[in-house]
Amino acid sequence: MTFEEEGLLTGRVLAPDGRPAVGVKVTARLSPLGRMPNLYLSSFHAATDDEGRFAIHGLPLTEFDLSV
Repeated sequence: MTFEEEGLLTGRVLAPDGRPAVGVKVTARLSPLGRMPNLYLSSFHAATDDEGRFAIHGLPLTEFDLSV
């Protein structure tokens, strides 16, 4: 069994008017074009809070495609 360090992605989503975007779904999907080829394209999700902030825990250390 091997254990690898997990990644954490945090950020803040703002609306075009500069206000926090509340309750927005943020998705990090494993990139098929990264330096580590992925045979599966898992997605990880989070929703923004009242200040537009989000955190996605448990990510493998590789490249992602991020969508909001």
